[in-house]
Amino acid sequence: MVELLVRLSPRLLLAVRPWQLDEVGPVFARLGEAGVYVALWPMLDDSHGRWASVASQPGFIALVDEVLTRAPGCAEIIVDLERVASG
Repeated sequence: MVELLVRLSPRLLLAVRPWQLDEVGPVFARLGEAGVYVALWPMLDDSHGRWASVASQPGFIALVDEVLTRAPGCAEIIVDLERVASG
């Protein structure tokens, strides 16, 4: 799979859920060493809203901090904003 990604030379946007934190560092490193550009896309647990919003801000920031700690060298974080419903 890594060889295919290297050959196609994509810009990979890799979603990272809280239960995948232990895997993100090794996956990010392996792909990076192979020459695949990887941006990381932190996503909260569904019970916490999955995406960044005013309501999920503290948990989302903590998740991003943890992702960056586990994947040093990450140059791009994807943030999917969720509009908070009113009323």
